[in-house]
Amino acid sequence: MPEPRRLLLIDDDEDLRDSMTEALQGAGFVVSSAANGRDALDQLTAEKDLPDVILLDLLMPVMNGWQFCDERKRNPKLADIPVIVMSAAVSKDPWSPYYLDVDDFVAKPVELDDLVGKLATFTNGPVEARRARR
Repeated sequence: MPEPRRLLLIDDDEDLRDSMTEALQGAGFVVSSAANGRDALDQLTAEKDLPDVILLDLLMPVMNGWQFCDERKRNPKLADIPVIVMSAAVSKDPWSPYYLDVDDFVAKPVELDDLVGKLATFTNGPVEARRARR
């Protein structure tokens, strides 16, 4: 049986987290979620099974997406996990310096088919190959 494709969804909008979690689980992903960057870092440092990819909102209270990326880079356990940013701001200038530390972008509102395609880039293949891509 293939290893599950794991992702961490970080967004402060609870309704969005709930609806995206349900949709992504329906697409075959194991989804965990956090309401902000601080909660996500706490969760990641406590987890044994790390996600294959992180889906990250930028504008959140407590710790925003940019702060999360800075902290993630400092932790060798987390530094190589790919990050996909999802934000309404992406459509304005996805090549802005704000996005240099991420692997891909999706614009809000998120189109599920587009998102699943991007996630597949980071989660397809045997778990060993996914870990090696990091």
